[in-house]
Amino acid sequence: MKLTVLMAAGAVLVLASAAAEAQTPAPPAAPPAAAAKSTSVGGPPLALAREAADAAIAACRREGSAISVVVMDDKGVIKLVEAADGARAGQWTTAQRKATASLATGMDGVPLFDKFNADKAFADKVNADPTGIYVRPGARLIRGGDGRAIGVMGISGSVSLAPAGPIGGVRDDACAAIGLKKIASRLK
Repeated sequence: MKLTVLMAAGAVLVLASAAAEAQTPAPPAAPPAAAAKSTSVGGPPLALAREAADAAIAACRREGSAISVVVMDDKGVIKLVEAADGARAGQWTTAQRKATASLATGMDGVPLFDKFNADKAFADKVNADPTGIYVRPGARLIRGGDGRAIGVMGISGSVSLAPAGPIGGVRDDACAAIGLKKIASRLK
């Protein structure tokens, strides 16, 4: 008897639940992806970031270097990390630190490095920053068609093949320039 009552009660609950679910309106359909709007810049589209990184890696590879590349959006969110075959451990973190410094100062890595070395007051301010701004060449701001920074590319790992050649960061910067030139006309 108890089993029959329990089964009947269970059946009532199932039917009541089904009836309530049938009366609940379906959630509205999501808008098509093409109609979605974003309130942040968000950096370059991922496909373009990947294309620029691949071009930078290829350029440095031709010079004999295995680099790591980090692409971040204008808020400092990492969109892409790529390391060439043969890249060393830790290179990507150096690339990220270079990119972060460029975003924080609004300057590409080479002018930032030059200013740091030429302007003692600026260098003192940078050295006092508790976040540890890493001032080295090898980061380039990614600018949209209107000239505003929409992201940054940081590179680490190139090495000078000549004993008296430039520090690696200068070559990192040259590879970043090549990568970003490949996509510049398609940035909004």
